Amino acid sequence: MFAFAYGVQPGDTLSGIAQKFGVTLVGLELTNPQITDPNLIFPGQVITIPPTYVVQPGDTLSGIAQKYRVPLGLLEAANPQFTDPNLIVPGQVVTIPVPSPPPPHTYVVQPGDTLSGIAQKFGVTLGALEAANPQITDPNVIFPGQVVVVPATVNTYVVQAGDTLSGIAQKFSVTLALLEKANPQITDPNLIFPGQLIVIP
Repeated sequence: MFAFAYGVQPGDTLSGIAQKFGVTLVGLELTNPQITDPNLIFPGQVITIPPTYVVQPGDTLSGIAQKYRVPLGLLEAANPQFTDPNLIVPGQVVTIPVPSPPPPHTYVVQPGDTLSGIAQKFGVTLGALEAANPQITDPNVIFPGQVVVVPATVNTYVVQAGDTLSGIAQKFSVTLALLEKANPQITDPNLIFPGQLIVIP
């Protein structure tokens, strides 16, 4: 079985999703490091469901870790039901924590945002943005805090501590004026903060 994406539905909880797919809550959390607060998930959010493995006769936890190329400590952490890692029984289900690669580029919806406005902001077509976000069933209904995947044709940069807009412009060999134009959300070019997403024209 492989890891797969799941779109959070209204009323979902992380523990409920873990139960629904027969994986451990810890394994689900380890597979989705982007979820900083397990009590805070929202409809439309995409999470990765880790694969599971059914223990066969002769299996060991270290052997399973080796087979799936997962550190043994991580496998043990994801499966707290095994009180003794040396004692596993055929038929038991092991959750394989597979940290998901970060999506190409994501954007967190802000109050007042529209999908067409986000498409314009990142210089992509509305159709391309809709295609990259199949979890959005109605393009006219998006809400603050929702994560939108921006097609990878856009170059973005996450602001690091100590960065300045002019420094970022220099780093990517673009003019400061062009960088400011590509980022209308930055009202004060002297005020940027770590973690902020900058579009590189």
